Amino acid sequence: MRHFLRLLTSLAMSAALFAQSTPSSDVLIKAALQKEQIDKDLHAALAQYQVIVEKFPKDAAAARALLQMGGIYEREGRRDQARGVYERVVKEFPTTGAPVAAARARLQALDDGPIDRKIDWPDSAGNAPSAALSPDNRAITYFDATTREIFVRDL
Repeated sequence: MRHFLRLLTSLAMSAALFAQSTPSSDVLIKAALQKEQIDKDLHAALAQYQVIVEKFPKDAAAARALLQMGGIYEREGRRDQARGVYERVVKEFPTTGAPVAAARARLQALDDGPIDRKIDWPDSAGNAPSAALSPDNRAITYFDATTREIFVRDL
C-alpha cells in the first residue's frame, strides 16, 4: 500500500511538472505578440507564431497565429504569403468565427489591391501640401513646398 501511495504521489507530481513546463497556447500567443508589437522583432514573432500553429494545429490559437503571420507578411510586402495563410484560416478553421471573418476581410483587401490615398489640406499659409498614407495606414508622408522638406509622421 505504501508503494502504491508513493507511486501515485510521484505520478501526480510528474503530471503537475509536465503541465507547468508546457506553456498554453494563450501564453505562447502573448509572447509572440510581444515580440511583434513591443520588441518589433518580426522575424522572431513569425517563428513563434509558426510554433503555435505546429503545437496547436486544431486550436483557435493556430487561426489567430496565422492571422498575425498574414499581417506581418503584408507589412513586409509579401502579399502571396499573406494570401496563403489567410486562405488557410478560411479552409482549416471555418467555425472559428472572428478569425475567419478577419481572414476573409484581409483576402478581400488583397484582391482590391493597394489603396493609394492622397490627402490635400491647407497649411497656415493657405498652401496645400501633398500627402499620402502609408500602405499599412500607420504613417503619413508629406512635402512642404515652402520649406522644401519631406516629412513622415507616425499616426
